[in-house]
Amino acid sequence: LLLAPLAHPGPARAHDVPPDIALSAFVRIQPEEVVLLVRVPLVLLGTLDLPLRGPGWLDLDRMGPAIEQAGAVVGRALLLADAETPLPQRFRHGRISLPSDRSFDTATAALAHIRGPPLPATETVIATQGFFDAEYVVAAPAPIGALTLLVALPPGLADRLRLGLRLELPDGTVRPFEIRGAEAS
Repeated sequence: LLLAPLAHPGPARAHDVPPDIALSAFVRIQPEEVVLLVRVPLVLLGTLDLPLRGPGWLDLDRMGPAIEQAGAVVGRALLLADAETPLPQRFRHGRISLPSDRSFDTATAALAHIRGPPLPATETVIATQGFFDAEYVVAAPAPIGALTLLVALPPGLADRLRLGLRLELPDGTVRPFEIRGAEAS
């Protein structure tokens, strides 16, 4: 999954993206809504107009509009669907995270992190390192049928994708999945 061509159409060059693209996601099914939590490497958002300071660091003080823009781009690339029918999905929260952040170990920690305070403006995050973390929500379809995650993959990058997806059912059961390459398209 390469999000940059979705934000700025044009051919993706092999050297723009690492050979292995790892994304993390949780899908949490709750009685009233389905929550999608995603972690996307910042390198995949390289063509967005992220505010910078100094020699390529993110200007965290001015990230507000860029967070909204990244939320829209990622939301178009990763869609919850009932079978093949996309569900109306709303971007709820987003933030920048450090490369060392481990909050995506559990859905509860990821959600608390996404909804928590942003990084301090004094933090140094290189624009091609770290993560964009986001929360999306859809009204729970009644009944929930074949809930799927639709992934938009630009040509030539499918083989690089590794999506670690954990599905959390209403009873608390967690089902892990790893989706590689063309399986995600």
